Amino acid sequence: MKITERSIFSLILIVAMLVFVIVGFNYNSQARLFPIVVGSVTLIMLLIQFFGETVTSFGKRFPFLTQQGMFSTPSNKDDTKGEKPADSENESWLPVLVIVISIVGFILILYFTNYLIAVFAFLFIVVCFIGKEGPLKASGIATIMTVFMYVLFDLVLNSRF
Repeated sequence: MKITERSIFSLILIVAMLVFVIVGFNYNSQARLFPIVVGSVTLIMLLIQFFGETVTSFGKRFPFLTQQGMFSTPSNKDDTKGEKPADSENESWLPVLVIVISIVGFILILYFTNYLIAVFAFLFIVVCFIGKEGPLKASGIATIMTVFMYVLFDLVLNSRF
């Protein structure tokens, strides 16, 4: 069993979700469904993640627990000389910079226009630059999500933007 920074963070999240589920029992019968269901599912996933990080035999049984993604540390298997490429540090911050700029842009667009336009623009930019998809696919995803949010909030819930 190995304890790392990631496993400590997972343990903190497990405690937070446990508190979330316990507090959910104090709500009335209709309101408690969402926090208990979401908290329980999240708690189960966090427990799997925690045991996958701390117990090596458990982690080997579940290959989906391997760390992948834009924020994971890249492994340089091809680099036999031990030299670090000069652009690798800048490349790791580029997605983070795009996300921060997108969020600031989302807030600015939200301030000057309405919510649906801001969501469409934000999703389009994120899918194009972070998801590395074409503009046609990005506009399709952004349109579907914007229409879904309009139908859900404006038509079903009668919450005007």
